[in-house]
Amino acid sequence: MSDGIVANVWKYFAGNLKKLSIISSSNIATQAISLVSFIFIARIYSENQVGEYVTFLAYVGIISIISTGYYDQALYVEKRPARVKLLRLIPILFALVSSAFAGIVLSLAEVPFAAYIVISVFAGGVSITAVNINISQNRLIFASLFRLVAAPLIPLAVIGVGWILEQKVNG
Repeated sequence: MSDGIVANVWKYFAGNLKKLSIISSSNIATQAISLVSFIFIARIYSENQVGEYVTFLAYVGIISIISTGYYDQALYVEKRPARVKLLRLIPILFALVSSAFAGIVLSLAEVPFAAYIVISVFAGGVSITAVNINISQNRLIFASLFRLVAAPLIPLAVIGVGWILEQKVNG
């Protein structure tokens, strides 16, 4: 019996080797971009600034856990087309509301980089939702390539929008 299972698993991997290699290589490239970016940041900025950046990432990580309300996970089980369309919108709206709430709380607590944190949480929620939509539609390669492209673009967008907001507030 175990020979049949091994043979089936081997057949699956052999038949999908191209897809698996594209997905794996794009995920590895995404992680490499993150690693190289952090090394670049650590070389350019002072220890205090790197510490602030790590603190920023901690805030984003904690708040991002609830940013979509996990409604994006419902895409995997819902079969009714009208509800699927609604479930594509709910996580983005939830990310918007949770980001706004986080922005208010962080601003009242006078947390530095509050605008950057809010934008990152919202962008992360939209990104997670986009990936889960593609995975639920069995478009794994597109989901992996989306992550590869989004990995460098989301931080750049966050920095750009945050800088614009900072200029309007200070100038």
